[in-house]
Amino acid sequence: MSLPAYTPRFQRSRDGCLTCKAKRKKCDEIRPICLRCSKVGSECSWPSRQYDIDPRIEFSFYDWEVINEALQSTSCSMEPTTLSSAASESGQNHVFTRQKGPSIGIDLGVPDLGQNLNGFEGSSTLVNYYNPKPTFIANGSGLVDTRALAASSQLWEYAQDHGPKIMWPPTTDEQKDSFDPEGIMPVIQRSIDVLRITDDPVFQDVRDFFANFLTRFYYDYAAIHKSLHVRIRRRFEASDALKQGMLGMAALFRSNYEQSIVPTSMGRYAKELYRLASHTLQLEVENSSISPWVKLAGLWELMNYEYYDGNLSSYYTHLNQAASIVRLAIESNNIDLLNLSGEQTFDLRCFAWCDILSSMALSRPTLLGYDSDIHNLPKDGDFTDPDKGIEWIFGCPDVLAVLMARTSALRHSRASCEEKVARGSEIQQLIQDWGFRPVLAQRSALRVARLAAQEIWRHAAILYIHQSIFKSDPSHPVVKSSVKHIIQMASTLIPGMNPDCFLSVPYFIAGSFAISQKDRYTLRSRLLTCGNERFLRNLVAALDDLWEETDATGSLTTWSKQHPPRIIF
Repeated sequence: MSLPAYTPRFQRSRDGCLTCKAKRKKCDEIRPICLRCSKVGSECSWPSRQYDIDPRIEFSFYDWEVINEALQSTSCSMEPTTLSSAASESGQNHVFTRQKGPSIGIDLGVPDLGQNLNGFEGSSTLVNYYNPKPTFIANGSGLVDTRALAASSQLWEYAQDHGPKIMWPPTTDEQKDSFDPEGIMPVIQRSIDVLRITDDPVFQDVRDFFANFLTRFYYDYAAIHKSLHVRIRRRFEASDALKQGMLGMAALFRSNYEQSIVPTSMGRYAKELYRLASHTLQLEVENSSISPWVKLAGLWELMNYEYYDGNLSSYYTHLNQAASIVRLAIESNNIDLLNLSGEQTFDLRCFAWCDILSSMALSRPTLLGYDSDIHNLPKDGDFTDPDKGIEWIFGCPDVLAVLMARTSALRHSRASCEEKVARGSEIQQLIQDWGFRPVLAQRSALRVARLAAQEIWRHAAILYIHQSIFKSDPSHPVVKSSVKHIIQMASTLIPGMNPDCFLSVPYFIAGSFAISQKDRYTLRSRLLTCGNERFLRNLVAALDDLWEETDATGSLTTWSKQHPPRIIF
Protein backbone atom coordinates (compact mmCIF):
# COMPACT_ATOMS: atom_id res chain seq x y z
CA MET A 1 0.00 0.00 0.00
CA SER A 2 1.48 3.32 -1.04
CA LEU A 3 1.86 6.00 1.56
CA PRO A 4 -0.14 9.18 1.04
CA ALA A 5 1.81 12.16 -0.06
CA TYR A 6 3.03 14.23 2.87
CA THR A 7 1.17 17.47 3.28
CA PRO A 8 2.62 19.97 5.70
CA ARG A 9 0.24 20.98 8.46
CA PHE A 10 0.89 24.65 7.95
CA GLN A 11 2.06 26.21 4.71
CA ARG A 12 4.38 29.16 4.87
CA SER A 13 2.20 32.13 4.03
CA ARG A 14 2.82 34.51 1.18
CA ASP A 15 0.57 37.07 2.82
CA GLY A 16 2.09 37.02 6.30
CA CYS A 17 3.75 39.84 8.18
CA LEU A 18 7.00 41.33 6.96
CA THR A 19 8.85 40.27 10.09
CA CYS A 20 8.08 36.58 9.52
CA LYS A 21 8.87 36.88 5.83
CA ALA A 22 12.24 38.45 6.50
CA LYS A 23 13.12 35.61 8.90
CA ARG A 24 11.53 32.95 6.67
CA LYS A 25 9.18 31.90 9.44
CA LYS A 26 5.57 30.73 9.40
CA CYS A 27 2.93 33.39 10.03
CA ASP A 28 -0.70 32.91 11.04
CA GLU A 29 -1.63 36.16 9.21
CA ILE A 30 -3.54 37.61 12.16
CA ARG A 31 -3.24 41.38 12.07
CA PRO A 32 -1.96 43.56 13.60
CA ILE A 33 0.23 41.22 15.70
CA CYS A 34 0.70 37.64 14.57
CA LEU A 35 1.11 34.82 17.08
CA ARG A 36 4.81 34.28 16.41
CA CYS A 37 5.76 37.94 16.83
CA SER A 38 3.64 38.12 19.97
CA LYS A 39 5.44 35.13 21.50
CA VAL A 40 8.98 36.26 20.72
CA GLY A 41 8.35 39.95 21.31
CA SER A 42 9.21 41.01 17.77
CA GLU A 43 7.80 44.08 16.07
CA CYS A 44 5.03 42.77 13.81
CA SER A 45 4.80 44.88 10.66
CA TRP A 46 2.59 44.46 7.63
CA PRO A 47 2.67 45.79 4.10
CA SER A 48 0.07 48.42 3.46
CA ARG A 49 -2.64 47.52 1.02
CA GLN A 50 -2.83 49.36 -2.28
CA TYR A 51 -5.75 51.75 -2.37
CA ASP A 52 -7.01 54.37 -4.71
CA ILE A 53 -6.28 57.54 -2.79
CA ASP A 54 -7.32 61.05 -3.66
CA PRO A 55 -4.50 62.43 -5.82
CA ARG A 56 -4.83 65.74 -4.03
CA ILE A 57 -3.39 64.10 -0.91
CA GLU A 58 0.37 64.39 -0.71
CA PHE A 59 2.47 61.24 -0.85
CA SER A 60 6.05 60.64 0.19
CA PHE A 61 8.21 58.04 -1.54
CA TYR A 62 11.68 57.10 -0.48
CA ASP A 63 14.34 57.05 -3.16
CA TRP A 64 16.45 54.26 -1.70
CA GLU A 65 19.32 54.83 -4.12
CA VAL A 66 19.69 58.42 -2.96
CA ILE A 67 19.29 57.47 0.69
CA ASN A 68 21.87 54.71 0.47
CA GLU A 69 24.39 57.10 -1.05
CA ALA A 70 23.68 59.53 1.75
CA LEU A 71 24.16 56.80 4.32
CA GLN A 72 27.51 55.85 2.93
CA SER A 73 28.71 59.43 3.12
CA THR A 74 27.36 60.20 6.58
CA SER A 75 29.48 60.20 9.68
CA CYS A 76 28.45 57.78 12.39
CA SER A 77 30.02 59.57 15.32
CA MET A 78 27.99 60.53 18.33
CA GLU A 79 29.17 62.62 21.22
CA PRO A 80 27.73 61.74 24.62
CA THR A 81 26.58 64.60 26.76
CA THR A 82 26.44 64.86 30.49
CA LEU A 83 23.06 64.68 32.15
CA SER A 84 22.52 66.89 35.13
CA SER A 85 20.45 65.20 37.78
CA ALA A 86 19.62 68.13 40.01
CA ALA A 87 16.05 67.66 41.16
CA SER A 88 14.55 70.29 43.39
CA GLU A 89 11.68 69.73 45.76
CA SER A 90 8.71 71.85 44.69
CA GLY A 91 6.49 71.68 47.76
CA GLN A 92 3.91 69.23 49.02
CA ASN A 93 1.42 70.09 46.29
CA HIS A 94 3.60 68.42 43.71
CA VAL A 95 3.42 64.69 43.44
CA PHE A 96 6.69 64.12 41.62
CA THR A 97 10.02 63.92 43.41
CA ARG A 98 13.28 62.54 42.18
CA GLN A 99 13.55 58.85 43.01
CA LYS A 100 16.74 56.95 42.54
CA GLY A 101 16.24 54.12 40.13
CA PRO A 102 18.10 50.84 39.81
CA SER A 103 21.16 50.58 37.68
CA ILE A 104 20.48 48.69 34.47
CA GLY A 105 22.80 47.13 31.99
CA ILE A 106 21.33 46.58 28.56
CA ASP A 107 23.03 46.06 25.25
CA LEU A 108 20.98 48.28 23.00
CA GLY A 109 22.66 47.30 19.78
CA VAL A 110 23.27 50.95 18.89
CA PRO A 111 26.79 52.45 18.89
CA ASP A 112 27.47 54.39 22.11
CA LEU A 113 23.81 54.40 23.11
CA GLY A 114 23.83 51.29 25.29
CA GLN A 115 26.73 52.28 27.49
CA ASN A 116 25.34 55.78 27.97
CA LEU A 117 21.85 54.57 28.87
CA ASN A 118 23.05 52.12 31.50
CA GLY A 119 21.16 53.29 34.55
CA PHE A 120 19.74 56.76 35.00
CA GLU A 121 21.44 57.24 38.36
CA GLY A 122 22.07 60.50 40.12
CA SER A 123 24.89 61.47 37.78
CA SER A 124 24.80 59.42 34.63
CA THR A 125 25.49 60.13 31.02
CA LEU A 126 23.06 59.94 28.17
CA VAL A 127 23.70 60.33 24.52
CA ASN A 128 22.09 63.38 22.96
CA TYR A 129 20.07 61.53 20.36
CA TYR A 130 18.92 64.78 18.80
CA ASN A 131 22.32 65.12 17.22
CA PRO A 132 21.73 67.14 14.04
CA LYS A 133 24.07 64.82 12.20
CA PRO A 134 22.21 61.60 11.39
CA THR A 135 23.56 58.47 13.04
CA PHE A 136 22.82 55.03 11.68
CA ILE A 137 22.84 51.47 12.92
CA ALA A 138 25.97 49.40 12.38
CA ASN A 139 25.74 45.66 11.78
CA GLY A 140 29.28 44.75 12.66
CA SER A 141 30.61 45.07 9.14
CA GLY A 142 29.50 48.58 8.29
CA LEU A 143 26.25 50.41 7.79
CA VAL A 144 23.14 48.44 6.99
CA ASP A 145 21.81 49.03 3.48
CA THR A 146 18.47 50.79 3.99
CA ARG A 147 17.00 48.91 1.05
CA ALA A 148 17.47 45.73 3.07
CA LEU A 149 15.93 47.41 6.11
CA ALA A 150 12.66 47.94 4.22
CA ALA A 151 11.84 44.23 4.33
CA SER A 152 12.12 43.98 8.12
CA SER A 153 11.27 47.49 9.28
CA GLN A 154 8.01 48.68 10.72
CA LEU A 155 4.65 49.31 9.14
CA TRP A 156 5.58 52.96 9.34
CA GLU A 157 7.90 52.72 6.33
CA TYR A 158 5.04 51.31 4.28
CA ALA A 159 2.66 53.95 5.55
CA GLN A 160 5.22 56.44 4.27
CA ASP A 161 4.86 54.99 0.79
CA HIS A 162 1.16 54.21 0.63
CA GLY A 163 -0.53 56.71 2.92
CA PRO A 164 -0.84 60.49 3.01
CA LYS A 165 1.94 62.22 4.87
CA ILE A 166 1.43 65.16 7.20
CA MET A 167 4.15 67.77 6.98
CA TRP A 168 5.05 68.87 10.52
CA PRO A 169 5.86 71.53 11.40
CA PRO A 170 4.04 72.93 8.36
CA THR A 171 6.30 74.60 5.83
CA THR A 172 3.92 76.70 3.74
CA ASP A 173 2.68 80.13 4.78
CA GLU A 174 -0.92 78.97 4.49
CA GLN A 175 -0.36 76.18 7.01
CA LYS A 176 1.64 78.10 9.59
CA ASP A 177 -1.50 79.51 11.21
CA SER A 178 -2.82 75.96 11.48
CA PHE A 179 0.38 74.89 13.24
CA ASP A 180 -0.32 77.43 15.98
CA PRO A 181 -4.02 78.38 15.90
CA GLU A 182 -3.76 80.04 19.32
CA GLY A 183 -0.77 82.17 18.31
CA ILE A 184 1.21 81.44 21.48
CA MET A 185 4.03 79.23 20.20
CA PRO A 186 6.42 82.20 19.73
CA VAL A 187 6.08 82.88 23.47
CA ILE A 188 6.89 79.25 24.26
CA GLN A 189 9.81 79.27 21.85
CA ARG A 190 11.29 82.42 23.41
CA SER A 191 11.12 80.88 26.87
CA ILE A 192 12.85 77.78 25.53
CA ASP A 193 15.61 79.87 23.97
CA VAL A 194 16.17 81.75 27.23
CA LEU A 195 16.24 78.63 29.41
CA ARG A 196 18.30 76.60 26.97
CA ILE A 197 21.46 78.01 28.53
CA THR A 198 20.77 76.49 31.94
CA ASP A 199 19.20 73.17 30.93
CA ASP A 200 21.18 70.05 30.20
CA PRO A 201 21.17 68.97 26.53
CA VAL A 202 18.98 65.91 27.09
CA PHE A 203 16.17 67.91 28.67
CA GLN A 204 16.48 70.44 25.88
CA ASP A 205 15.58 67.61 23.51
CA VAL A 206 12.35 66.97 25.40
CA ARG A 207 11.51 70.66 25.53
CA ASP A 208 12.21 71.04 21.81
CA PHE A 209 9.78 68.18 21.25
CA PHE A 210 7.03 70.10 23.03
CA ALA A 211 7.92 73.25 21.10
CA ASN A 212 7.38 71.39 17.82
CA PHE A 213 4.54 69.04 18.71
CA LEU A 214 2.64 70.69 21.56
CA THR A 215 -0.32 71.48 19.28
CA ARG A 216 -0.56 67.81 18.29
CA PHE A 217 -0.01 66.54 21.83
CA TYR A 218 -2.53 68.59 23.82
CA TYR A 219 -5.90 69.60 22.42
CA ASP A 220 -6.02 72.97 24.19
CA TYR A 221 -2.30 73.55 24.44
CA ALA A 222 -2.82 77.15 25.58
CA ALA A 223 -4.11 75.79 28.90
CA ILE A 224 -0.65 74.65 29.92
CA HIS A 225 1.74 76.94 28.09
CA LYS A 226 2.47 79.17 31.09
CA SER A 227 3.57 76.28 33.31
CA LEU A 228 4.80 73.96 30.56
CA HIS A 229 8.50 74.15 31.34
CA VAL A 230 8.06 73.69 35.09
CA ARG A 231 5.72 70.72 34.68
CA ILE A 232 7.71 68.77 32.13
CA ARG A 233 10.93 69.44 34.03
CA ARG A 234 9.38 68.15 37.25
CA ARG A 235 8.03 65.12 35.40
CA PHE A 236 11.36 64.49 33.72
CA GLU A 237 13.11 64.44 37.10
CA ALA A 238 10.55 62.19 38.82
CA SER A 239 11.90 58.78 37.83
CA ASP A 240 14.16 57.00 35.38
CA ALA A 241 11.22 55.37 33.59
CA LEU A 242 9.59 58.76 33.05
CA LYS A 243 12.83 60.23 31.76
CA GLN A 244 13.41 57.40 29.30
CA GLY A 245 9.76 57.32 28.27
CA MET A 246 9.71 61.05 27.52
CA LEU A 247 12.89 60.75 25.48
CA GLY A 248 11.40 57.82 23.58
CA MET A 249 8.20 59.76 22.85
CA ALA A 250 10.20 62.71 21.55
CA ALA A 251 12.18 60.43 19.25
CA LEU A 252 9.03 58.64 18.07
CA PHE A 253 7.31 61.87 17.05
CA ARG A 254 10.41 63.10 15.30
CA SER A 255 10.73 59.84 13.38
CA ASN A 256 7.07 60.06 12.37
CA TYR A 257 7.15 63.58 11.02
CA GLU A 258 10.62 64.68 9.95
CA GLN A 259 11.13 65.04 6.21
CA SER A 260 14.64 63.64 5.88
CA ILE A 261 16.63 60.44 6.12
CA VAL A 262 16.96 60.97 9.88
CA PRO A 263 13.59 59.38 10.84
CA THR A 264 14.68 55.86 9.90
CA SER A 265 17.54 56.12 12.37
CA MET A 266 15.48 58.10 14.88
CA GLY A 267 12.77 55.46 14.88
CA ARG A 268 15.31 52.88 15.97
CA TYR A 269 16.53 55.10 18.79
CA ALA A 270 12.93 55.58 19.88
CA LYS A 271 12.43 51.82 20.11
CA GLU A 272 15.64 51.32 22.07
CA LEU A 273 14.63 54.05 24.50
CA TYR A 274 11.18 52.47 24.80
CA ARG A 275 12.67 49.05 25.56
CA LEU A 276 14.90 50.58 28.19
CA ALA A 277 11.98 52.46 29.73
CA SER A 278 9.91 49.24 29.81
CA HIS A 279 12.66 47.41 31.65
CA THR A 280 13.23 50.27 34.07
CA LEU A 281 9.53 50.62 34.77
CA GLN A 282 9.10 47.00 35.78
CA LEU A 283 11.94 47.39 38.27
CA GLU A 284 10.36 50.55 39.64
CA VAL A 285 6.93 48.92 39.90
CA GLU A 286 8.45 46.20 42.07
CA ASN A 287 10.17 48.80 44.27
CA SER A 288 7.94 49.39 47.30
CA SER A 289 9.74 52.63 48.19
CA ILE A 290 8.49 54.36 45.03
CA SER A 291 5.14 56.13 45.25
CA PRO A 292 2.25 54.52 43.33
CA TRP A 293 1.64 57.94 41.76
CA VAL A 294 5.12 57.94 40.26
CA LYS A 295 4.62 54.36 39.07
CA LEU A 296 1.35 55.38 37.44
CA ALA A 297 3.07 58.30 35.72
CA GLY A 298 5.72 55.96 34.32
CA LEU A 299 3.07 53.55 33.09
CA TRP A 300 1.12 56.33 31.41
CA GLU A 301 4.25 57.60 29.65
CA LEU A 302 4.91 54.10 28.34
CA MET A 303 1.28 53.58 27.31
CA ASN A 304 1.31 56.88 25.47
CA TYR A 305 4.29 55.71 23.43
CA GLU A 306 2.61 52.38 22.72
CA TYR A 307 -0.57 54.14 21.65
CA TYR A 308 1.13 56.31 19.05
CA ASP A 309 3.27 53.38 17.96
CA GLY A 310 0.24 51.11 17.54
CA ASN A 311 1.63 48.47 19.92
CA LEU A 312 -1.64 46.83 20.96
CA SER A 313 -0.46 43.95 23.10
CA SER A 314 1.87 46.00 25.30
CA TYR A 315 -0.61 48.87 25.54
CA TYR A 316 -3.43 46.73 26.89
CA THR A 317 -1.06 44.83 29.19
CA HIS A 318 0.16 48.06 30.75
CA LEU A 319 -3.40 49.39 30.99
CA ASN A 320 -4.34 46.39 33.14
CA GLN A 321 -1.22 46.91 35.23
CA ALA A 322 -2.05 50.59 35.66
CA ALA A 323 -5.53 49.72 36.94
CA SER A 324 -4.02 47.84 39.87
CA ILE A 325 -1.75 50.75 40.72
CA VAL A 326 -4.67 53.20 40.50
CA ARG A 327 -6.66 51.15 43.00
CA LEU A 328 -3.66 51.21 45.32
CA ALA A 329 -3.18 54.96 44.91
CA ILE A 330 -6.79 56.09 45.39
CA GLU A 331 -7.91 53.19 47.61
CA SER A 332 -11.11 52.92 45.64
CA ASN A 333 -12.56 51.21 42.60
CA ASN A 334 -14.32 54.34 41.34
CA ILE A 335 -13.00 57.52 39.75
CA ASP A 336 -15.13 60.65 39.88
CA LEU A 337 -13.69 62.15 36.72
CA LEU A 338 -15.70 65.37 36.95
CA ASN A 339 -14.41 66.24 40.42
CA LEU A 340 -10.76 65.25 40.15
CA SER A 341 -8.44 68.20 40.56
CA GLY A 342 -4.78 68.91 41.15
CA GLU A 343 -1.64 68.45 39.12
CA GLN A 344 -1.02 65.11 40.80
CA THR A 345 -4.20 63.72 39.18
CA PHE A 346 -2.99 64.29 35.61
CA ASP A 347 -1.96 60.67 35.03
CA LEU A 348 -5.07 59.41 36.81
CA ARG A 349 -7.27 61.41 34.45
CA CYS A 350 -5.32 60.15 31.44
CA PHE A 351 -5.71 56.57 32.67
CA ALA A 352 -9.47 57.07 33.07
CA TRP A 353 -9.76 58.28 29.48
CA CYS A 354 -7.77 55.32 28.17
CA ASP A 355 -9.83 52.89 30.23
CA ILE A 356 -13.10 54.31 28.88
CA LEU A 357 -11.96 54.23 25.26
CA SER A 358 -10.45 50.77 25.64
CA SER A 359 -13.76 49.44 26.92
CA MET A 360 -15.32 50.79 23.73
CA ALA A 361 -12.60 49.39 21.47
CA LEU A 362 -12.50 45.95 23.12
CA SER A 363 -16.22 45.69 23.96
CA ARG A 364 -15.44 44.87 27.58
CA PRO A 365 -16.28 46.54 30.91
CA THR A 366 -14.11 49.37 32.12
CA LEU A 367 -11.44 48.31 34.60
CA LEU A 368 -12.69 50.85 37.15
CA GLY A 369 -16.02 52.56 37.74
CA TYR A 370 -16.75 56.13 36.63
CA ASP A 371 -19.76 57.26 38.61
CA SER A 372 -20.17 61.04 38.59
CA ASP A 373 -23.09 63.33 39.30
CA ILE A 374 -23.32 65.17 36.00
CA HIS A 375 -26.25 67.29 37.19
CA ASN A 376 -24.35 68.97 40.02
CA LEU A 377 -21.16 70.12 38.38
CA PRO A 378 -19.04 72.82 40.03
CA LYS A 379 -20.26 76.20 38.80
CA ASP A 380 -16.73 77.56 38.68
CA GLY A 381 -15.46 74.68 36.57
CA ASP A 382 -13.09 75.52 33.75
CA PHE A 383 -12.24 72.88 31.17
CA THR A 384 -9.11 74.87 30.26
CA ASP A 385 -7.70 74.36 33.77
CA PRO A 386 -4.85 71.85 33.30
CA ASP A 387 -5.49 70.51 36.79
CA LYS A 388 -9.04 69.41 35.97
CA GLY A 389 -10.75 67.18 33.44
CA ILE A 390 -9.57 65.62 30.20
CA GLU A 391 -11.09 67.88 27.55
CA TRP A 392 -8.07 70.18 27.35
CA ILE A 393 -5.88 67.08 26.84
CA PHE A 394 -7.88 64.91 24.43
CA GLY A 395 -10.67 67.16 23.13
CA CYS A 396 -13.70 65.17 24.32
CA PRO A 397 -16.00 67.06 26.70
CA ASP A 398 -15.72 65.62 30.21
CA VAL A 399 -19.44 64.92 30.50
CA LEU A 400 -19.40 62.90 27.27
CA ALA A 401 -16.53 60.80 28.60
CA VAL A 402 -18.59 59.97 31.69
CA LEU A 403 -21.68 59.18 29.59
CA MET A 404 -19.68 56.89 27.30
CA ALA A 405 -18.37 55.09 30.40
CA ARG A 406 -21.97 54.83 31.58
CA THR A 407 -22.91 53.32 28.21
CA SER A 408 -20.17 50.69 28.52
CA ALA A 409 -21.31 49.83 32.05
CA LEU A 410 -24.90 49.44 30.83
CA ARG A 411 -23.79 47.25 27.95
CA HIS A 412 -22.13 44.76 30.28
CA SER A 413 -24.70 44.92 33.07
CA ARG A 414 -27.08 42.08 33.86
CA ALA A 415 -30.14 44.18 33.10
CA SER A 416 -32.75 42.82 30.72
CA CYS A 417 -32.75 43.89 27.08
CA GLU A 418 -35.82 46.04 27.68
CA GLU A 419 -34.20 47.80 30.63
CA LYS A 420 -30.99 48.36 28.67
CA VAL A 421 -32.92 49.96 25.82
CA ALA A 422 -34.85 52.19 28.24
CA ARG A 423 -31.74 53.34 30.08
CA GLY A 424 -29.87 53.69 26.79
CA SER A 425 -32.59 56.03 25.55
CA GLU A 426 -32.12 58.15 28.67
CA ILE A 427 -28.38 58.38 28.05
CA GLN A 428 -28.95 59.27 24.41
CA GLN A 429 -31.33 62.04 25.42
CA LEU A 430 -28.76 63.43 27.84
CA ILE A 431 -26.12 63.43 25.11
CA GLN A 432 -28.42 65.11 22.60
CA ASP A 433 -29.60 67.83 24.98
CA TRP A 434 -26.42 68.56 26.91
CA GLY A 435 -25.11 72.11 26.65
CA PHE A 436 -21.33 72.12 26.57
CA ARG A 437 -19.26 74.78 28.27
CA PRO A 438 -18.30 77.80 26.17
CA VAL A 439 -15.30 77.29 23.94
CA LEU A 440 -12.36 79.54 24.72
CA ALA A 441 -9.80 80.47 22.09
CA GLN A 442 -7.92 83.57 21.05
CA ARG A 443 -9.01 83.36 17.42
CA SER A 444 -12.55 83.04 16.11
CA ALA A 445 -11.59 80.37 13.56
CA LEU A 446 -10.32 78.10 16.33
CA ARG A 447 -13.45 78.68 18.42
CA VAL A 448 -15.60 77.58 15.48
CA ALA A 449 -13.38 74.54 14.90
CA ARG A 450 -13.62 73.50 18.54
CA LEU A 451 -17.39 73.87 18.50
CA ALA A 452 -17.41 71.50 15.52
CA ALA A 453 -15.14 69.09 17.40
CA GLN A 454 -17.52 69.06 20.38
CA GLU A 455 -20.44 68.24 18.11
CA ILE A 456 -18.44 65.50 16.39
CA TRP A 457 -17.82 63.90 19.78
CA ARG A 458 -21.51 64.28 20.65
CA HIS A 459 -22.57 62.33 17.56
CA ALA A 460 -19.84 59.73 18.10
CA ALA A 461 -21.23 59.09 21.61
CA ILE A 462 -24.72 58.70 20.12
CA LEU A 463 -23.41 56.22 17.56
CA TYR A 464 -21.70 54.25 20.33
CA ILE A 465 -25.06 53.83 22.09
CA HIS A 466 -26.58 52.50 18.87
CA GLN A 467 -23.65 50.15 18.35
CA SER A 468 -23.52 48.79 21.90
CA ILE A 469 -27.06 49.06 23.31
CA PHE A 470 -29.61 49.39 20.51
CA LYS A 471 -27.70 47.20 18.00
CA SER A 472 -28.91 49.51 15.24
CA ASP A 473 -28.02 49.10 11.59
CA PRO A 474 -26.86 51.93 9.27
CA SER A 475 -30.40 52.56 8.03
CA HIS A 476 -31.59 53.78 11.43
CA PRO A 477 -32.58 57.48 11.12
CA VAL A 478 -30.53 58.60 14.13
CA VAL A 479 -27.49 56.67 12.90
CA LYS A 480 -27.76 58.14 9.41
CA SER A 481 -28.15 61.62 10.85
CA SER A 482 -25.12 61.31 13.15
CA VAL A 483 -22.88 59.95 10.39
CA LYS A 484 -23.99 62.81 8.15
CA HIS A 485 -23.35 65.43 10.83
CA ILE A 486 -19.86 64.09 11.57
CA ILE A 487 -18.94 64.22 7.87
CA GLN A 488 -20.37 67.72 7.46
CA MET A 489 -18.60 69.13 10.50
CA ALA A 490 -15.34 67.40 9.63
CA SER A 491 -15.40 69.20 6.28
CA THR A 492 -15.00 72.50 8.14
CA LEU A 493 -11.73 71.36 9.78
CA ILE A 494 -8.26 71.49 8.26
CA PRO A 495 -7.09 67.86 7.88
CA GLY A 496 -4.26 66.85 10.18
CA MET A 497 -4.25 70.06 12.20
CA ASN A 498 -5.60 70.91 15.64
CA PRO A 499 -8.40 69.98 16.44
CA ASP A 500 -8.78 67.50 13.55
CA CYS A 501 -5.81 65.38 14.67
CA PHE A 502 -7.68 64.52 17.90
CA LEU A 503 -10.78 63.10 16.18
CA SER A 504 -9.68 59.69 14.92
CA VAL A 505 -12.08 57.81 17.24
CA PRO A 506 -15.23 59.65 16.07
CA TYR A 507 -14.14 59.21 12.45
CA PHE A 508 -13.68 55.48 12.98
CA ILE A 509 -17.02 55.04 14.76
CA ALA A 510 -18.83 56.97 12.03
CA GLY A 511 -16.97 54.99 9.38
CA SER A 512 -18.13 51.70 10.86
CA PHE A 513 -21.73 52.76 10.11
CA ALA A 514 -21.04 54.28 6.68
CA ILE A 515 -22.62 52.40 3.77
CA SER A 516 -22.16 54.62 0.72
CA GLN A 517 -18.82 54.55 -1.05
CA LYS A 518 -18.64 58.33 -0.88
CA ASP A 519 -19.08 58.42 2.91
CA ARG A 520 -16.63 55.57 3.37
CA TYR A 521 -14.02 57.27 1.25
CA THR A 522 -14.50 60.57 3.07
CA LEU A 523 -14.15 59.08 6.56
CA ARG A 524 -11.27 56.84 5.52
CA SER A 525 -9.45 59.87 4.15
CA ARG A 526 -10.12 61.84 7.34
CA LEU A 527 -8.63 59.03 9.39
CA LEU A 528 -5.52 58.82 7.24
CA THR A 529 -4.96 62.56 7.35
CA CYS A 530 -5.23 62.79 11.15
CA GLY A 531 -1.52 62.08 11.32
CA ASN A 532 1.33 59.75 10.42
CA GLU A 533 1.04 57.39 13.40
CA ARG A 534 0.72 53.65 12.98
CA PHE A 535 -2.41 53.31 15.13
CA LEU A 536 -4.25 55.35 12.49
CA ARG A 537 -3.24 52.84 9.80
CA ASN A 538 -4.49 50.06 12.06
CA LEU A 539 -7.85 51.80 12.34
CA VAL A 540 -8.06 52.18 8.57
CA ALA A 541 -7.18 48.51 8.01
CA ALA A 542 -9.86 47.49 10.52
CA LEU A 543 -12.43 49.68 8.75
CA ASP A 544 -11.58 48.11 5.40
CA ASP A 545 -12.16 44.64 6.83
CA LEU A 546 -15.44 45.70 8.46
CA TRP A 547 -16.72 47.09 5.18
CA GLU A 548 -15.64 44.02 3.26
CA GLU A 549 -17.45 41.69 5.66
CA THR A 550 -20.51 43.93 5.82
CA ASP A 551 -20.77 43.96 2.03
CA ALA A 552 -20.23 40.21 1.82
CA THR A 553 -22.82 39.28 4.46
CA GLY A 554 -25.34 42.03 3.84
CA SER A 555 -25.53 42.87 7.55
CA LEU A 556 -23.57 45.33 9.67
CA THR A 557 -20.30 44.00 11.05
CA THR A 558 -18.99 46.01 14.01
CA TRP A 559 -15.52 46.18 15.49
CA SER A 560 -16.77 44.42 18.63
CA LYS A 561 -16.87 41.19 16.64
CA GLN A 562 -13.16 41.31 15.82
CA HIS A 563 -11.11 38.88 17.88
CA PRO A 564 -8.34 39.19 18.80
CA PRO A 565 -8.56 42.99 19.11
CA ARG A 566 -6.94 44.91 16.30
CA ILE A 567 -7.42 48.53 17.26
CA ILE A 568 -6.69 51.10 19.94
CA PHE A 569 -9.06 53.99 20.54
